[in-house]
Amino acid sequence: MRTVDHTYTISEERLRECATVPEIERLRWLDELVRFTLMWRAAPPRALDPSSTGSHKPGGPYPDSGV
Repeated sequence: MRTVDHTYTISEERLRECATVPEIERLRWLDELVRFTLMWRAAPPRALDPSSTGSHKPGGPYPDSGV
């Protein structure tokens, strides 16, 4: 199984903006991120392989579709 990790750089300005968001909202964001990450990691390997022949159509609810 292939492991894929991502990194992000956040500017000081974005950190200051985030600090103004209520703590309960930031906790909701964290919960959503954890759930998404766990769901993504649990996905079958073929669903993550762009060369697989899936049944999805362009323009669907996928991150690279622009929707």
